[in-house]
Amino acid sequence: MNQYSLDIDSISWHRIITTYGTAKEFPQYFKILWDMDNSTQVKNALSEIISNVEHQSTLLPVTPFATVFLVDILKHTYQEMDNHAIAVFIVKEILSFFEVIAECFHDAYEMFFIKQQNIKIFSDIYDILLEEYLLPNEYNEEDEDALIEEIMELFSEELAYNIYYYSYQAILQCKEWLSTIKSNASITQEIQTLLSLLY
Repeated sequence: MNQYSLDIDSISWHRIITTYGTAKEFPQYFKILWDMDNSTQVKNALSEIISNVEHQSTLLPVTPFATVFLVDILKHTYQEMDNHAIAVFIVKEILSFFEVIAECFHDAYEMFFIKQQNIKIFSDIYDILLEEYLLPNEYNEEDEDALIEEIMELFSEELAYNIYYYSYQAILQCKEWLSTIKSNASITQEIQTLLSLLY
Protein backbone atom coordinates (compact mmCIF):
# COMPACT_ATOMS: atom_id res chain seq x y z
CA MET A 1 0.00 0.00 0.00
CA ASN A 2 1.27 3.46 -0.86
CA GLN A 3 2.08 5.78 2.03
CA TYR A 4 -0.83 8.06 1.16
CA SER A 5 -3.27 5.13 1.43
CA LEU A 6 -5.04 6.33 -1.69
CA ASP A 7 -8.09 4.37 -2.77
CA ILE A 8 -8.31 4.44 -6.54
CA ASP A 9 -12.11 4.44 -6.39
CA SER A 10 -12.20 7.46 -4.09
CA ILE A 11 -10.62 9.71 -6.71
CA SER A 12 -12.84 11.53 -9.20
CA TRP A 13 -10.61 10.79 -12.17
CA HIS A 14 -13.22 12.00 -14.67
CA ARG A 15 -13.11 15.47 -13.09
CA ILE A 16 -9.33 15.89 -12.87
CA ILE A 17 -7.60 17.99 -15.51
CA THR A 18 -4.80 16.50 -17.60
CA THR A 19 -2.74 17.85 -20.49
CA TYR A 20 -5.26 16.75 -23.09
CA GLY A 21 -8.52 16.44 -21.19
CA THR A 22 -9.42 14.44 -18.10
CA ALA A 23 -8.03 11.41 -16.30
CA LYS A 24 -11.18 9.32 -16.65
CA GLU A 25 -9.29 6.46 -18.35
CA PHE A 26 -6.47 6.33 -15.81
CA PRO A 27 -7.86 3.50 -13.61
CA GLN A 28 -8.08 1.30 -16.69
CA TYR A 29 -4.57 2.28 -17.76
CA PHE A 30 -3.23 1.34 -14.31
CA LYS A 31 -4.93 -2.06 -14.54
CA ILE A 32 -3.42 -2.71 -17.96
CA LEU A 33 0.06 -1.95 -16.61
CA TRP A 34 -0.48 -4.11 -13.54
CA ASP A 35 -1.77 -7.09 -15.54
CA MET A 36 0.88 -6.92 -18.32
CA ASP A 37 -1.29 -9.05 -20.60
CA ASN A 38 -0.87 -7.20 -23.87
CA SER A 39 2.29 -5.34 -24.89
CA THR A 40 0.48 -3.03 -27.32
CA GLN A 41 -2.06 -2.02 -24.68
CA VAL A 42 0.71 -1.56 -22.12
CA LYS A 43 2.68 0.76 -24.39
CA ASN A 44 -0.44 2.76 -25.22
CA ALA A 45 -1.45 3.02 -21.55
CA LEU A 46 2.00 4.23 -20.51
CA SER A 47 2.11 6.72 -23.37
CA GLU A 48 -1.31 8.13 -22.45
CA ILE A 49 -0.43 8.46 -18.77
CA ILE A 50 2.95 10.09 -19.33
CA SER A 51 1.74 12.55 -21.97
CA ASN A 52 -1.22 13.58 -19.84
CA VAL A 53 0.55 14.17 -16.51
CA GLU A 54 3.57 16.15 -17.76
CA HIS A 55 3.98 18.49 -20.70
CA GLN A 56 6.99 20.70 -21.31
CA SER A 57 7.94 20.56 -17.61
CA THR A 58 4.43 21.48 -16.52
CA LEU A 59 2.74 19.18 -14.01
CA LEU A 60 -1.02 19.07 -13.53
CA PRO A 61 -3.39 18.18 -10.66
CA VAL A 62 -3.49 14.57 -11.83
CA THR A 63 0.30 14.15 -11.62
CA PRO A 64 0.81 13.43 -7.90
CA PHE A 65 -2.09 10.95 -7.87
CA ALA A 66 -0.91 9.13 -10.98
CA THR A 67 2.61 9.06 -9.58
CA VAL A 68 1.48 7.39 -6.35
CA PHE A 69 -0.07 4.52 -8.31
CA LEU A 70 2.89 4.31 -10.70
CA VAL A 71 5.13 3.71 -7.67
CA ASP A 72 2.99 0.69 -6.77
CA ILE A 73 3.10 -0.51 -10.38
CA LEU A 74 6.89 -0.04 -10.51
CA LYS A 75 7.41 -2.25 -7.46
CA HIS A 76 4.98 -4.87 -8.77
CA THR A 77 6.41 -5.04 -12.30
CA TYR A 78 9.98 -5.11 -10.97
CA GLN A 79 9.14 -8.37 -9.20
CA GLU A 80 7.91 -9.78 -12.52
CA MET A 81 10.89 -8.81 -14.69
CA ASP A 82 12.16 -12.39 -14.90
CA ASN A 83 8.73 -13.69 -15.92
CA HIS A 84 7.40 -11.00 -18.25
CA ALA A 85 9.44 -9.29 -20.96
CA ILE A 86 7.01 -6.37 -20.96
CA ALA A 87 7.77 -5.81 -17.25
CA VAL A 88 11.30 -4.70 -18.15
CA PHE A 89 9.85 -2.10 -20.53
CA ILE A 90 7.42 -0.82 -17.89
CA VAL A 91 10.09 -0.56 -15.20
CA LYS A 92 12.48 1.35 -17.47
CA GLU A 93 9.76 3.71 -18.69
CA ILE A 94 8.52 4.50 -15.20
CA LEU A 95 12.04 5.08 -13.87
CA SER A 96 12.79 7.45 -16.75
CA PHE A 97 9.50 9.23 -16.23
CA PHE A 98 10.22 9.65 -12.52
CA GLU A 99 13.50 11.32 -13.47
CA VAL A 100 11.49 13.92 -15.41
CA ILE A 101 9.14 14.51 -12.47
CA ALA A 102 12.05 14.89 -10.04
CA GLU A 103 13.79 17.37 -12.34
CA CYS A 104 10.55 19.35 -12.68
CA PHE A 105 10.25 19.54 -8.90
CA HIS A 106 13.83 20.72 -8.40
CA ASP A 107 13.37 23.40 -11.07
CA ALA A 108 10.13 24.56 -9.41
CA TYR A 109 11.75 24.56 -5.96
CA GLU A 110 14.62 26.69 -7.23
CA MET A 111 12.24 29.12 -8.92
CA PHE A 112 10.14 29.60 -5.79
CA PHE A 113 13.27 29.87 -3.64
CA ILE A 114 14.73 32.56 -5.90
CA LYS A 115 11.43 34.46 -5.77
CA GLN A 116 11.53 34.06 -1.95
CA GLN A 117 7.93 32.97 -1.91
CA ASN A 118 6.37 31.66 1.27
CA ILE A 119 4.34 28.82 -0.12
CA LYS A 120 2.11 26.83 2.21
CA ILE A 121 2.39 23.07 1.84
CA PHE A 122 -1.05 21.48 1.91
CA SER A 123 -1.67 19.20 4.88
CA ASP A 124 -3.08 16.47 2.63
CA ILE A 125 -2.56 15.44 -0.98
CA TYR A 126 -6.34 15.51 -1.47
CA ASP A 127 -6.28 19.28 -0.93
CA ILE A 128 -5.07 19.49 -4.52
CA LEU A 129 -8.51 18.27 -5.56
CA LEU A 130 -10.53 21.12 -4.11
CA GLU A 131 -13.87 21.60 -5.81
CA GLU A 132 -12.84 24.76 -7.66
CA TYR A 133 -10.04 22.88 -9.43
CA LEU A 134 -12.26 20.05 -10.66
CA LEU A 135 -14.59 19.78 -13.62
CA PRO A 136 -18.30 19.57 -12.76
CA ASN A 137 -19.54 16.07 -11.99
CA GLU A 138 -21.74 16.29 -15.07
CA TYR A 139 -21.13 18.50 -18.09
CA ASN A 140 -21.55 18.60 -21.84
CA GLU A 141 -18.41 17.15 -23.45
CA GLU A 142 -18.55 19.90 -26.05
CA ASP A 143 -17.81 22.35 -23.23
CA GLU A 144 -14.84 20.39 -21.84
CA ASP A 145 -12.07 22.50 -23.40
CA ALA A 146 -13.64 25.78 -22.27
CA LEU A 147 -14.23 24.45 -18.75
CA ILE A 148 -10.63 23.24 -18.48
CA GLU A 149 -9.34 26.64 -19.62
CA GLU A 150 -11.50 28.41 -17.03
CA ILE A 151 -10.29 26.16 -14.23
CA MET A 152 -6.63 26.50 -15.19
CA GLU A 153 -6.98 30.29 -14.93
CA LEU A 154 -7.88 29.76 -11.25
CA PHE A 155 -4.63 27.92 -10.49
CA SER A 156 -2.64 29.71 -7.83
CA GLU A 157 1.12 29.53 -7.35
CA GLU A 158 0.39 27.72 -4.11
CA LEU A 159 -1.59 25.03 -5.91
CA ALA A 160 1.06 24.72 -8.61
CA TYR A 161 3.87 24.27 -6.11
CA ASN A 162 1.90 21.65 -4.15
CA ILE A 163 1.34 19.68 -7.34
CA TYR A 164 5.11 19.55 -7.87
CA TYR A 165 5.79 18.92 -4.18
CA TYR A 166 3.41 15.98 -3.80
CA SER A 167 4.49 14.45 -7.12
CA TYR A 168 8.07 14.46 -5.84
CA GLN A 169 7.05 13.14 -2.43
CA ALA A 170 5.32 10.23 -4.15
CA ILE A 171 8.56 9.28 -5.90
CA LEU A 172 10.49 9.58 -2.64
CA GLN A 173 8.40 6.64 -1.41
CA CYS A 174 10.58 4.30 -3.42
CA LYS A 175 14.00 5.81 -2.63
CA GLU A 176 14.90 3.32 0.11
CA TRP A 177 13.63 0.41 -1.95
CA LEU A 178 15.58 1.49 -5.04
CA SER A 179 18.73 1.80 -2.95
CA THR A 180 18.55 -1.93 -2.18
CA ILE A 181 18.49 -2.99 -5.85
CA LYS A 182 22.02 -3.85 -6.93
CA SER A 183 21.84 -7.01 -8.99
CA ASN A 184 19.77 -6.10 -12.04
CA ALA A 185 22.18 -4.75 -14.64
CA SER A 186 19.41 -3.94 -17.14
CA ILE A 187 18.13 -1.05 -15.01
CA THR A 188 21.23 -0.05 -13.04
CA GLN A 189 21.78 3.20 -14.95
CA GLU A 190 18.15 4.29 -14.67
CA ILE A 191 18.15 3.61 -10.92
CA GLN A 192 21.40 5.48 -10.31
CA THR A 193 20.19 8.48 -12.30
CA LEU A 194 16.89 8.62 -10.42
CA LEU A 195 18.51 8.17 -7.02
CA SER A 196 20.80 11.11 -7.74
CA LEU A 197 17.66 13.27 -7.99
CA LEU A 198 16.02 12.02 -4.79
CA TYR A 199 17.25 14.08 -1.87
